[in-house]
Amino acid sequence: MTDIIDAVAEVAAATDVEEIEARWSTEIQAPDNRGLVIGTVTGGLTVQVDRLRRMERLEPDYVRATLASYVERPFLAYGRQANDTSTVAQRLLDRHCVVLLGESGSGRRTAAIAVLGRLSEPLEKVPDWEPGQPDWRAADLPATPGTGYLFTLPDDGLVTAELGRQLRAYRERLAAEGGHLVVVATPSAWDATGEIWPDLTYVVGMPERRALLTAQVHALWPEAAVPEDPRITELIARAGVRDIARLANLMVQTLRSAPVDAGDRDVVSDVIGAYQEWTAQLDAWFKQNRNPEERLFLLAAAVLASSPASRVLRCAEDLGTLLGTGQFQRHSITTAGVRELTASIGAHLVEPGARLAFDRPAYAVAVLDYFLADRSDSFRVLVRTWLAQAPRVRQQAEAVEIAELVAEAVLGLAQRRRDIEFVPAVVNHWVSSRPLRPTLIRLLTAVALTPEAGSVMRARLNTWATDSQSPDVWRLVADVCTGDLADAYPRVALTRIKNLAVRAAGDLVPVAVDAVLRLWSRPAMRHDILDRLVSWLADPAAPSFAVATRVVAALGEEFVQGAFAGRLDRTSALSHAIGNLVEHRDEPEQLQDTLFDWLDRAVTNEEYAAWLIEVLAASVAGPGSALRITCIRTFAHGWERQHTSASRAALRERLVRRVSDADATIRGWVRTIERVEVTDARMV
Repeated sequence: MTDIIDAVAEVAAATDVEEIEARWSTEIQAPDNRGLVIGTVTGGLTVQVDRLRRMERLEPDYVRATLASYVERPFLAYGRQANDTSTVAQRLLDRHCVVLLGESGSGRRTAAIAVLGRLSEPLEKVPDWEPGQPDWRAADLPATPGTGYLFTLPDDGLVTAELGRQLRAYRERLAAEGGHLVVVATPSAWDATGEIWPDLTYVVGMPERRALLTAQVHALWPEAAVPEDPRITELIARAGVRDIARLANLMVQTLRSAPVDAGDRDVVSDVIGAYQEWTAQLDAWFKQNRNPEERLFLLAAAVLASSPASRVLRCAEDLGTLLGTGQFQRHSITTAGVRELTASIGAHLVEPGARLAFDRPAYAVAVLDYFLADRSDSFRVLVRTWLAQAPRVRQQAEAVEIAELVAEAVLGLAQRRRDIEFVPAVVNHWVSSRPLRPTLIRLLTAVALTPEAGSVMRARLNTWATDSQSPDVWRLVADVCTGDLADAYPRVALTRIKNLAVRAAGDLVPVAVDAVLRLWSRPAMRHDILDRLVSWLADPAAPSFAVATRVVAALGEEFVQGAFAGRLDRTSALSHAIGNLVEHRDEPEQLQDTLFDWLDRAVTNEEYAAWLIEVLAASVAGPGSALRITCIRTFAHGWERQHTSASRAALRERLVRRVSDADATIRGWVRTIERVEVTDARMV
């Protein structure tokens, strides 16, 4: 197998993620976030990314599952009695828009999907607005008749009155087109818009808690029975929607792992322990177990649970070495062995492979959080380094397996702590390792899609796209932003690729070109990509011009077909862009052939020919018109000489004549202006 120790152990000299991270030293840290835990990472990274992507895209199977587990709840209207879901859906059908208010974690998004689902229409998520994005304008948003749209208003610190005005314009546009919009917001964010829609605004209330818990459990495991226990009733008496969802997740984990002869009382005790993050049990364990070997083994097991116990022991020894001498005596026959250590931390070995498993459900998550909350900042720094270096093994398959486990742990930490503190170290150590890159891409994608830490991760991707000088980081950003993230956040992804393109030089040019082409494979993104390409082609001296010319050359006729079908403005930006392509058609070599193909198509398509000729004629306006006309004439003659025919000669003559006429008109207009200015000067 491939030896990848060096690839993981040595950070490439050009990798500057940690240096960039130092500039973000004010990033909010959460040393003790117990009580905010939403749940554990269920399934591998691939499963997580798929689930998060379906959630963000409102894919039909996700919507059906949400509706199947939905529990009726009240919707409180200003100055009126509570309404049910069907009443709110009817208001949406009649008025084309409703606003649902609630704090994060209140179930407001689920309620919005339930309301939209009553309309039996295809659903789409309106693209989120985030800092660094183009202005959020109603005219640019989707408005397909018979489609339901969900828009989540950003935090109130980002909301302005202008966003409120655009939202009103979008509501009116959808009403005219026959679409339907549900806006989800916190009360403070909605107030920040300055909009008042009293007959369309509802506060989402709390559903009956026991019914919600039962529905959530059955959604995860239809055969499960929720134990009847007063402790559960007491636990959920004041719990919110998010907490009950977490409790249901823990209950299913406990039920699935419980012994066959376990009674309801034992199951409920374990559920409550897991819900309370096993804090009392861990407090007691740490008081009784002061042996550093046992503590290190416990922490290693929390990250690498399900691994062979020998691997956990080796990683615990590595952590001991990193923390300092004397923490773990390697190769000593007097120290505890695997079986003794396993029993001491409340775990057991599972065959085949002697893989370690904790006796308690959700215990690994609780252990890791306990360690991080109970130790200093410097300890967390060392743990970050240890996690990033854990895949330093000779066997590639084992390295990848360890990386997957570490990535799942880092994803869980990002969700529970609502920050990405542990992500940059992993990026810095893995980004140059080819075997670990797929795992790293899935990790960043998953974090970027999470409701808890997604906005921070997406912002950091933007920082790396803008500031990093590392080719490995460029490729990483491009891979993440052209994968599942682009499906959920198309404009966010395109903005980060744009930030690579606008500074592209050397090795960055092919990275940016490949990224744009991969985004182009998504038809829904092509209009925005066309707009970007046109803007990049405006200045031949700009770095993005080299990216755009290579993208156009690779796309062939698809670029001009997209512009023609979309009827992009042919009198200004597009004309200037295509004129620059003709003038600089020698680089890349394939570009001239692409431009010739455009004229080939014009021979047999009169409507397209008329459009293309007008676009080229409009490109001669402004300074340098004589040079532009010469370039177009040379280009047209070169195209005609490829395959001479009467039809090609006629098209060439028509193009040259129209461009010359456009130039004459422009020059005549300029001369008229000049004469008026001279006359005015004499009169003065």
